This record gives sequence, C-alpha cells and structure tokens, in this order.
Amino acid sequence: MLGTINNKEIEAVIKLSPAKRYEYFLKRVADRAFIWGLYDNGWVSAADNAGNFFFPIWPAKEYAELCIENYWKAAFPKNIEIHEFLDDYLDEMKKTKIFIAVFYTPNDKGIILDSEQLKKDLLRELDRIE
Repeated sequence: MLGTINNKEIEAVIKLSPAKRYEYFLKRVADRAFIWGLYDNGWVSAADNAGNFFFPIWPAKEYAELCIENYWKAAFPKNIEIHEFLDDYLDEMKKTKIFIAVFYTPNDKGIILDSEQLKKDLLRELDRIE
C-alpha cells in the first residue's frame, strides 16, 4: 500500500536530523514495500565536486516531490518495489560505484551510503517486521 502523507507529518519529518530521517526511511520503506526516486528520461542523480555520483531516494512520493526544483524541475516521482530495488538496483549501483543519497530535502543531502550498507539495513528492517 502506498498511502499518502499529510502536511503535518511531512513538516515534522523534514525537521528531523538526517540520522532520524534515515530511521524513518527504513521503517516506512519496509512497511510500505516501495522506494521512491525522481525520473526524467531516466533516474535523476547528483554528483559532488570529487566526481562521486549519488542516486537520491525517498520513503514516499510526497518527500520526493519536495525536491522537484532546479536541475530536477522536469522530473516526477516514480516508485520501485523494495525487492526489485534490493536485488537489481543496489547490485548495479555496487558495480558502477554509485552511492545512495537517502532522504534528500531541499536544504540537506540526507545520509550518503554505499549500496551494501543500505541493503544490509533494509534487509534487517524487513526481517524485523516480517
């Protein structure tokens, strides 16, 4: 179930520290079974000055929508089923050395992780709720 999030919850979660938003991300994604990214003729990404690439992801459509601006203004939220993300996307990101930016906000880049750490954390959370 995808569900919707009300503005009060969005405002409260956005104010959390990146670490607390990461905890929220893990719980929500494990519960809802979807991860959200932004799509514009392909998944959007970000890069730093050192040439590292990041795949930004969110726990719900509403959070991804907050970041549709500037370079991503033509993008739209698109979901990925959790097991597809774990089995296909994270393995490909490991091969191509793309990091994951969990829970970007308009003012913060969130938590930056490698694919192995995110996979481990998501699997642990899925095991906990199943």
